[in-house]
Amino acid sequence: EGDIESDLDCNSISYGVVTLPERTRNRRKDALASGFVISLRDSVVFVIRLRRHLRSLRPAVVHTNSLKSFVLGSLASVAAPWRVVSHVRDVWSPPYLSERTSQLLRLLVRLRSDAVIANSSVTARASLPSAVVIPSPVDPSMSTVPAPTPSTIFRVAIVGRLAPWKGQDLFLDALDLLEDIAYEGVIVGDALFGESTYRANLE
Repeated sequence: EGDIESDLDCNSISYGVVTLPERTRNRRKDALASGFVISLRDSVVFVIRLRRHLRSLRPAVVHTNSLKSFVLGSLASVAAPWRVVSHVRDVWSPPYLSERTSQLLRLLVRLRSDAVIANSSVTARASLPSAVVIPSPVDPSMSTVPAPTPSTIFRVAIVGRLAPWKGQDLFLDALDLLEDIAYEGVIVGDALFGESTYRANLE
């Protein structure tokens, strides 16, 4: 479930929701070890349910978008008749992922992806060098901001999902180092996947 449902409803697009238990859905990759057995069980049950749902839909193509959906969607598509397009948005290499995890993901993408889309050349090289690079789109309204005007104030912004590995805390630390400079720092983004505590700490 999520905000996208209202957009789909407004555009008369049919959809179904197959829910992964919240305890596993919101578990971050760096906390998997603490609840590995529970997450594994939840994931196996989810993959079975997802496979049944996909078989009832009889799709021509399944598109997995994000790391978690890539793993679960690929496993649900093993030996299935539909094609799988994997959309990679994360760098599959240390320090973001361990080398062993990265190797397992590269093996899975070779075994069950008919095509791979990457959001940058960096993510393509880390996952599958033959991936097609399609940068993530930006809403046209983002380009209608007023032209910058001369100012004595140093203005800087960081844009992205609020998450410790994205570095918004380092952004604030860096601003703290500015001395004798009038500045304005802006953080654009919001917390997802149970990282509201990180947002509160930033505030």
